[in-house]
Amino acid sequence: MAKVPQLWGLSESSGTFLVKIHSARLSMLLSLSTTHGNHGQGVPFIQCNRCSFDSGSVRVHLSDNSHFDEKVANEVADALNEQTCTSIASMINGRLRRMMMEQNMTQPVYQGILELDYSFLTRPFSIDGSIGMKHKGEVYARNYPRMTSLPAPYIPQYRSVSRMFYVWITDFLMNSAGYAAHELNLLRYTLSQKDVPPRLSLNTSRFPIRMLFPQVTKLYPGMMMQFTVYSAAPPQVNTTKARVTSYAYGLIDASVILPDKAVKYMFTLSSNISMSFNLRMKRQNVAWFAMFESVTLDLVKSTISDLKIDKLKMFLRPAMKNYIIPDLNKRGRIGYPLPGFEEFSLVDTDITQGAGFLKVGTDVSSGELFAGLW
Repeated sequence: MAKVPQLWGLSESSGTFLVKIHSARLSMLLSLSTTHGNHGQGVPFIQCNRCSFDSGSVRVHLSDNSHFDEKVANEVADALNEQTCTSIASMINGRLRRMMMEQNMTQPVYQGILELDYSFLTRPFSIDGSIGMKHKGEVYARNYPRMTSLPAPYIPQYRSVSRMFYVWITDFLMNSAGYAAHELNLLRYTLSQKDVPPRLSLNTSRFPIRMLFPQVTKLYPGMMMQFTVYSAAPPQVNTTKARVTSYAYGLIDASVILPDKAVKYMFTLSSNISMSFNLRMKRQNVAWFAMFESVTLDLVKSTISDLKIDKLKMFLRPAMKNYIIPDLNKRGRIGYPLPGFEEFSLVDTDITQGAGFLKVGTDVSSGELFAGLW
């Protein structure tokens, strides 16, 4: 609130008052650049270079002292004209700038093992009346950063005005994350009996193992199997206007648990799987609908000389369509929440697919940032 000088004759007055302001005008000249923040990363730097404010027409009505209305209105107008720009410039050059300098432009992901770097690469620039900013958008190992050799992405430069804020997320982000996860051997999972539905069994003498691998049943009857699945190459994402397609390249080691609890290796399979997704916003969650594209399966090596995988190949495609895809779509109906920020909240968000990118448009709300402006 603007500080109005105490007026003679009103220091002990009480009652109600009404203030009306018409045709107020505010003009500011702001400059945006980048600098190294407190965490050594590229952060935005903002400067209020010029500010002017005209309170326009100010009218005041005092319930018990109406003969002072014009005097008070003039004092309020003078206070607003004098203090508004000072308060705004102080907030921009002080609080907002400190907040930007203290901003850590990295975000831990995958239980803190990986790190998303979204620091500024260039100073903000103008695009047809809008302000554009280029961020790094790369994921790498948090303690042992190793940059990917993927090519720099193309980001289209065209204007959108239906939202306050737009973010282009390129395939480079997801593909760098896949590269880092593959390099750190994070894409590795051991599948045992506790991980499959109760109606299925990994016992070599029961369905479906007995049907899929009769040679295993013959050599190791009544024993439990386990499978270790891991990436053979970094997974990839390719986004188009029609869909987002993911490609996974995996190896599967099959073992049997002997009566003495020892784990005996039997064979290795290779599998390439592709699925596509259509994305949409559901409130503030990213929802999706998954579709099966293709799957391949080959025998890489085996300790069992007559092992055949023809039945498994026949079983794999229906399993993808009837179990994996429906489970993904069940999760997709709920969606995954967008990340939040300390000072801001995202409102009325939408998402658009394009050639090599996702465009997220949102309005931004920040009650705390402007609290106590005057």
